[in-house]
Amino acid sequence: MIDKIANAFRLLTPALFIGYAVYANASLFLSDETTLHGTSERSLLEGGLTREFEEIYKTSLPHREPAVGLLGAARYLTLGVGKKGVVVGNDDWFFTEEEFGPNVNSEPLIARSVAEITAIRNELDSHNIKLVLVPLPQKSDIYSDQLGTISNTTDAISQYRQFVSRLQAQGVEVIDTRKTMMSAKSEGKVFFKTDTHWTPLGAQKVAAKIEQKMTLPDGINSKSFKLFSAEDTRFWGDLVNFVTGNNYGKLAGLHQEHTQIWRAEEEVAENATLDLFGAQDTFPVVLIGTSYSADTRWSFAEFLKKDLKADVLNLAEKAKGPGAPMYAFLQGDVLKDTPPQVVIWEFPTRYLAQKDIWDTKPQQAKDTPAKTETVDLDLLLKEQSDGHS
Repeated sequence: MIDKIANAFRLLTPALFIGYAVYANASLFLSDETTLHGTSERSLLEGGLTREFEEIYKTSLPHREPAVGLLGAARYLTLGVGKKGVVVGNDDWFFTEEEFGPNVNSEPLIARSVAEITAIRNELDSHNIKLVLVPLPQKSDIYSDQLGTISNTTDAISQYRQFVSRLQAQGVEVIDTRKTMMSAKSEGKVFFKTDTHWTPLGAQKVAAKIEQKMTLPDGINSKSFKLFSAEDTRFWGDLVNFVTGNNYGKLAGLHQEHTQIWRAEEEVAENATLDLFGAQDTFPVVLIGTSYSADTRWSFAEFLKKDLKADVLNLAEKAKGPGAPMYAFLQGDVLKDTPPQVVIWEFPTRYLAQKDIWDTKPQQAKDTPAKTETVDLDLLLKEQSDGHS
């Protein structure tokens, strides 16, 4: 029965598209609101008219949003697939296509990242700042059981292990989180089903692992923090957009994600006094990273405060990858004026397959010699290659 419906959908889709195209174009160009601005002969030759039509289709096509949303919902219901960018697993588990690209286990890309991280570690050392790297495994690795025979995650596992071992070989302090995430699956979801990010449970378990494995430098004032649930929230996972529009998720049989947002509040003793004229408060720990840290819905920085018993300044940024926020910190006022004692760098390993991960490196950082020992990237890459050949 399902096969018959799927075949019918495949046959009807072209006819529906043609019928809608005729109707939509007639509605679009007969509308008083649709006008083509004067297009000169030269502009026509340079593609100006084509660009004009493209802009009209993007902004003015009637029923575009519901048409795309409804078509996506129908496609998912009948075929169980989404658009390019998402891999659909079992039981409505969605994975980003980024985790299945050809460069997932690329040794040159891994080696380049290890070299850049080692150089950054050395620069922080010159400021007497401890770097703690926190690599995050891929969702497709942790939940490979939801992929069935769709894809092999062997490369993702090998990528993670190579990355960790090479960093450790360079003396970088690394918190191995893969076993922690795997173990925590028995307590609940550590990644959302329809979103690329971890859940607060995953973030909480990793924060506890950091506290267990990392030794804070001497001189950091210990503070006690209490966690409390700030609010419940529901949202559509970011991967739903690769299946249908958020307004049509329910029609596709999908559900919103649900989570609690946590806050860490310092517990102050009743007899404590407030020093209004004391030195300006500084943050002993700085958190650098991606939306896994920057998005308050996952509460990672709050869990770190509680477990480390220290103030944490969250300088993570969304949609910029792990490299750009670190370079911004190295060039920013916090390092210059109120340097921390520890930098925790959250680093999703799926970014290792992206060739442009380090493209935001400032030119000054490339040309200006370091004040202390530097890393020859070419030499380090060669050493790593020789050591893993």
